[in-house]
Amino acid sequence: MTRLSSSDISGINSRLHSYDKHLVDCTGRSMLDIACVCCGVDPDCVCELASDYKIGVVPVTAGLGIISNFSDVVAAILAYLGFSVEVSETTDVTGFANTVEAGVDGIFMADDNRFIGYDMKSGRLADNSEATGRIYATALHLMNRQNNDRQALVIGCGPVGCNAATRLLQLGWSVVLYDTDTGKAESARQLLQTLHADPDSTGRARVSVDKEARPEDYLFIVDATPESQLICENQLSETSYLVIPGVPPGITAESFRFLDTRVIHDKLELGVASMAVSLLKYRIS
Repeated sequence: MTRLSSSDISGINSRLHSYDKHLVDCTGRSMLDIACVCCGVDPDCVCELASDYKIGVVPVTAGLGIISNFSDVVAAILAYLGFSVEVSETTDVTGFANTVEAGVDGIFMADDNRFIGYDMKSGRLADNSEATGRIYATALHLMNRQNNDRQALVIGCGPVGCNAATRLLQLGWSVVLYDTDTGKAESARQLLQTLHADPDSTGRARVSVDKEARPEDYLFIVDATPESQLICENQLSETSYLVIPGVPPGITAESFRFLDTRVIHDKLELGVASMAVSLLKYRIS
């Protein structure tokens, strides 16, 4: 998990409505709707139950310490989605204990290594890396409204990239993996291939590795790396679609303007939405 800075999350609260509109323009779905598609639940059911699902956000001081406003921003996203949420006034173990004793349904907390949600009733965890990879892949799938060739280049074979690849495969896509560590890419291919061994409708392998991948050769791209300016402007076209769960994003501000509704990137919003809906899913019979 990339450790965010205060500047990374500054202003998220005030931009939630405009970002949600951008998601609708990109995919035809709102943030909550994308999370529901990702988790396989009915949006109407989630809307009905979310306000009664109480979430406590617990600040954690371990490691490099609390990121200023992180808990408040997470709480703001959850509240925007319709959940009942409160940030603990205490931290760490005491904060966790106090939050549990307050009778919450779920808990969100993060340290330098993991950002998780926990459902009190089922004992299930929602991991941010998994949730982020899955929802960004779902968003890319929804962006493909013309049902164009379902092949995506996944750049970065860490937890987010591998979970994005897994989700795309589940949605019927073929994935091409790239990582600067070719061994990591090949290991990911072997693991994913055991789960998706059959070729796609065109006869090509569902999972492959491109050791010298060129973004301009692919219509659909997942950038799951922490590398800035990874993709140059001249590697993008009028038919390029990108989702960028990586922080910082791998394209320039000019490329964002050029792609407009063909690119999705945020620091927390979609991952938090996916985590929250996945926890609530365990309460839906």
